[in-house]
Amino acid sequence: MSFLKLPYEKARKGQLELAEKVYQSMLNKEDLIIEAPNGMGKTAALLAATFKACEDLKQRAIFLTRTKKQIDQVYMEGLKFKNIYPSSLISPFISYSDGCHLANLKEPNILEDFLHIFCRVNVKTFSCEYYSNSLSDLVIDLPLSRLLRWSKIKRFCPIEVLRRRCSEASVIVGSYNSIIPRLIEGTCSFLRSNDNISLIID
Repeated sequence: MSFLKLPYEKARKGQLELAEKVYQSMLNKEDLIIEAPNGMGKTAALLAATFKACEDLKQRAIFLTRTKKQIDQVYMEGLKFKNIYPSSLISPFISYSDGCHLANLKEPNILEDFLHIFCRVNVKTFSCEYYSNSLSDLVIDLPLSRLLRWSKIKRFCPIEVLRRRCSEASVIVGSYNSIIPRLIEGTCSFLRSNDNISLIID
């Protein structure tokens, strides 16, 4: 019987073995490349290992995907682990171009590289009503696409809400283009300087 748990009654063939390999590689700080067939439950296996490692090693993990749709898939799968790892929070993360409603309204042609500056200036000058409306605690266990629609209707900043959630999360899920540039620039405000981080690239 495996020490790793899945949020399902029965594991698929090879799923727990895969999770144990991932967990051991995280424990030993080793790189691991996995190739697995579609439908074997790779995402759930990776998440089982990641949540367990984050809990046991007091570390955090960044789970990178190619698309926003995949962020949603990993995030929603991760929420199923709530009862197994109640102290481990998972959060999605998005780029400014996907989440800055003010820029989309006022400056729709602004380049991605300048969006964080646009955001910072508007927050510091109290010109962003979306940011001001983001200061209350919101429960956001919603698919990312629904959160983005809801934030437009309720007029709050999804980037700020997710940034705060990411700062508390054990597992952060984002796309390559939303997180890798920030890791390179050192502008991931949700990461702490003493964080021990595992990187999972799907």
